[in-house]
Amino acid sequence: MMEAALRDAMLRTGCFATPLDGLRQLGVKELELYTGPGWEVLALDANDWAVLDSAEAAQAYRAHLDELGLRVRALHTELDFGEGEPAEHAAWLADAIRLADTLGAACVRVGGPMRQDRRMTFADRLRIHAEVFNEAVAATPDHAAALALENAGPHLNNPVLLLNILLETDSDRVGLTVDPGSFYANGAPLSEVYGIVRLLTPYTRHVHVSNVAYPANARETARSRGWEYKTYVAPAPGGDLDYRRIADILGDGGYRGVLCLEEAYLSRLPVEEHAALLERDAAWLKDIPGRS
Repeated sequence: MMEAALRDAMLRTGCFATPLDGLRQLGVKELELYTGPGWEVLALDANDWAVLDSAEAAQAYRAHLDELGLRVRALHTELDFGEGEPAEHAAWLADAIRLADTLGAACVRVGGPMRQDRRMTFADRLRIHAEVFNEAVAATPDHAAALALENAGPHLNNPVLLLNILLETDSDRVGLTVDPGSFYANGAPLSEVYGIVRLLTPYTRHVHVSNVAYPANARETARSRGWEYKTYVAPAPGGDLDYRRIADILGDGGYRGVLCLEEAYLSRLPVEEHAALLERDAAWLKDIPGRS
């Protein structure tokens, strides 16, 4: 069953008294929760951070989630695989997998820019991701949480690279966070995005919901990466991508995770208008046919 979920970043813009107030106002109980390099996470009923750097702290946070009736569906991490050693990243991701399991999250969303990306070849990117993921999975044989690589940035929006990374890892605990809006914003023609989603659904562990509204004469063309994105970014319900169609594709392919709102259009609005947009988004997302 697909549920509506929300990135916790949407709750950190200052539009709600606390993140918990925002979730209650929106009627959303499913979360993608960010954790930083020091294992800091959002303190949901206060405008502060909690640090989950021990098993006891993580267990206490999980108990508090249960008391509030909330669920973490994905743990959001950002790592630069282009810096440091692969073994360091693998060890950190292994700890993230352990934390995700404690919090009840099905996956660890793996994202973040690679500052050396432009100087890397396809083979470099493939090798680094496969090495890190294989080591992290091997270090956590008794854990269930999957790694879910996001199609973010100029190179990971290439389905050929994503599929090759999956082939090189060959584990059902390595999959994808699929953001159809990112494929679209990075140049894929509109109808091709639906084909990419269908192709990747068997490997999809988490889904982001974002949108863009291009002029009619640009929708089915192969655009340059990020072409006029700031001009044409749109509210999730109001762009060119049909998320009802996407939900049907995902459901037909066996996906049973969440549809997680990533509302990039907030950056175009003053803070005092954020809550109203998120309310419209949440009502629309919860009403998408095929979610359940």
